[in-house]
Amino acid sequence: FDWSDPTQTTPSESGSLTSGTTRILKGALDFITSHSGTILPVEFTDVTARRINGNGLISWTTAHQADVARFEIERTDGASPGAAVGTLHAVGDVSADTYAFTDAGIDAAKTYIYRIAAIDLSGAKTYSPEAEIGPDASVGFTLDQNYPNPASGLTSIRFNLPVSATITLRILDVTGKVISTEIDNESMQAGEQTYTLDASKYASGSYIYELTAVQPNGQAITLSKKMTFDK
Repeated sequence: FDWSDPTQTTPSESGSLTSGTTRILKGALDFITSHSGTILPVEFTDVTARRINGNGLISWTTAHQADVARFEIERTDGASPGAAVGTLHAVGDVSADTYAFTDAGIDAAKTYIYRIAAIDLSGAKTYSPEAEIGPDASVGFTLDQNYPNPASGLTSIRFNLPVSATITLRILDVTGKVISTEIDNESMQAGEQTYTLDASKYASGSYIYELTAVQPNGQAITLSKKMTFDK
């Protein structure tokens, strides 16, 4: 709207004269038309995905939402290390007032990509950013029960490393207090390892042995088991 010429006494490029009201309405209509479809029913602010007890837990938050009928959860098929991820497909849905979904029984050794689709009352979809769940870092790491158990003298602790790692082995009492550190940040190669522990230097009772393995990529795995000394 040209406030200096509200009635447009000067002809436009087409040579016609139009009133200020007509030009205001036309401008408003042009604005609405040009922005059609850009006002979304929902704005995603965060999407997270993580492993919980062998399942994938996906959660999300929104800044605002209107006319959302439901949320649809999409996921790629699991990809093995080094393999390309697949295409996204629906694996479930939840109501418009639910902001979490559990994807049961995903493969611990594979990578998954997730995305949330907000479906409005007309059936149109608004997509969230993608979130990734990587392989379970503990896959392949095992810690066996010490033998013999109960022990009065020497007892063996066996563990397996799928990759080379820096190892710490600690002995704790049942309250979680560290009694001793048997292996302190020692580099070990992949494969089965055995550590011999002398139980005679400990008082009779129950203890916990805790193994921490730090992988080359910096990820740390901690495994633990209970053992008994009976002298």
